Amino acid sequence: MEGVEVERPLKLYFIPYLASGHMIPLFDIATMFESRGQQVTVITTPSNAESLTKSLSSDAPSFLRLHTVDFPSQQVGLPEGIESMSSTTDSNVTWRIHRGAMLLHGPIEDFIENDPPDCIISDSTYP
Repeated sequence: MEGVEVERPLKLYFIPYLASGHMIPLFDIATMFESRGQQVTVITTPSNAESLTKSLSSDAPSFLRLHTVDFPSQQVGLPEGIESMSSTTDSNVTWRIHRGAMLLHGPIEDFIENDPPDCIISDSTYP
């Protein structure tokens, strides 16, 4: 019909901090938006994406996707795969993970600039 605007799903990006206590609640909120027909992308690191994927049921959301950005392991002096606060109790490693999380700003910004969303929901830990 001419003159009738077709409503499209909102494109929403969720950026959780790299700790289970932050990722799980933000992921739950993301799936709630997805279940209401919105196009949801959760931006995280490969190791954290793997953990989140395991929590998806077999009737996985059709509009939910995970976009990964490489964690700067070498830059912060951590072995590959150590990308979450949940993987350590050592304060030195915790600080390195936090430092690495802050270094994700550039790659996340590049992704957002190349594929702009309608809205970004970011963890309060990120400036």
